[in-house]
Amino acid sequence: GGEIDTSDVREARVRSAYLDWCKEYGNTADESRFPTFSSNFLAMEEYAQENGREMVLNKYADCTEEEYRQLTSAAAPAAPEPVAPEPVAPEPVVEPVAEIEVDVEVTEAPTKIVS
Repeated sequence: GGEIDTSDVREARVRSAYLDWCKEYGNTADESRFPTFSSNFLAMEEYAQENGREMVLNKYADCTEEEYRQLTSAAAPAAPEPVAPEPVAPEPVVEPVAEIEVDVEVTEAPTKIVS
C-alpha cells in the first residue's frame, strides 16, 4: 500500500483555511501571500494545541512580523489631548434653619451618685 503524504494533507487543510480567511476578511486569495499565511497558521495552530487554547485568526494572519508592526503602529490612534477633569461641585453647606438660644447654668458636677 502507498503511504499518504501528510504534507499534502496539511497543505490542503491550510489552503482551505486560507480561502475561508480570505472570504471572512474580504481579501482576494494571493499565492504570494499564502506562504506567510501558512507559516503563521501552523505556528498558531501548534501554539494553540500546546496550550489548550482555541486558535482565532485575525485580519493580520497573512502578514509578516514587519508588516504587522507597520500596520499596527500606523493604525494605533494618536494619544488624545489631555482633558481636564470635570469640576466637582463642592459639598453644599447646610445652613441652620433657626437658632435656638438656651440659657444653661453650669454647676459643679456631683462627686458621688446615689441610686
